[in-house]
Amino acid sequence: MVKNFLIILVLLLTLINGLHSQVICNGQKVILIEEKKCQPDNFILEFEDNFDGTSLDTSKWRTQFGVVRDPEQKSAGQWFTSKNVEVSNGTLKLIAKRDTLINQCFDIWMNDAIGMKSFCKDFYFSSAEISCKENFGYGKFEISCKLPRGKGLGTAFWIWTYKQQSEIDVFEFTNENGLFGNYKASKLSKIHCMNSHNDYGSNGVMYDCPTHYTGPDFSEAFHTFTLIWSPQVMQWFVDGELKRSSALFYNLEGKMVDCDDLKKYGEYILNKAFPKNPMHIISGLTTQIGSNAPDESTVLPASFEIDYIRYYKLQ
Repeated sequence: MVKNFLIILVLLLTLINGLHSQVICNGQKVILIEEKKCQPDNFILEFEDNFDGTSLDTSKWRTQFGVVRDPEQKSAGQWFTSKNVEVSNGTLKLIAKRDTLINQCFDIWMNDAIGMKSFCKDFYFSSAEISCKENFGYGKFEISCKLPRGKGLGTAFWIWTYKQQSEIDVFEFTNENGLFGNYKASKLSKIHCMNSHNDYGSNGVMYDCPTHYTGPDFSEAFHTFTLIWSPQVMQWFVDGELKRSSALFYNLEGKMVDCDDLKKYGEYILNKAFPKNPMHIISGLTTQIGSNAPDESTVLPASFEIDYIRYYKLQ
């Protein structure tokens, strides 16, 4: 009886959290000083890479080296290297491997108060991440890809900039647990996580708004993931199907307000997790640590395979 009650309670809390994240995560009441009008959804292709050559186009992309974030290694246990980037047969492969890299030292900028900090660490996995050299503003971001599948592998496609630490996660896939925190191999490559991050006040306080759903096994075939980001709304699509919407403004009942319905001097709730700064396109494959790390069941090398990446500018 107690066990059944706990299961029901967990399910209710999960549902409540999911519904909350789909509406407003970090709201602040504001009064508009001007009317907002919607922009037409006219998109023009401005950037693409179909990965048809035999090497990565370095005029478009930079490959990450060493450790580029998370210096305490709380969620990532790999050393990035360009050796794990391959372009062949019309696709880009970002490859995770078992490796032995002893006493690798690196410097990372922490914050304005601390500045640069040095770390040294042993690594037993290597992997790859690419970052576009250009910044892109409002528009449509799209990737066609096939995920790897295995315990400890983390796959992501997102846009990001240092300015206000702005970020929109088109997708993140990592290990997933069951109701009581136990690892569930059956959930691998199925839980599509979406999020937006923003340091709204430029004071180091980060706001975010995560949510997720269970899809098919995205490692079994190529799928298309799309983010439409406009001044008033973010929309996530998978294979053309809308999976999530998140707005800049909501009414006082917590419902999204269309930009054409925003009235001057009206009172609304502002979503502080809504980014506005132009961002880089980034795609990478990581390995996790601790109990979430790859184990003997993880088949390595593992490849995050990308058919194309495109950006359409909002006109």
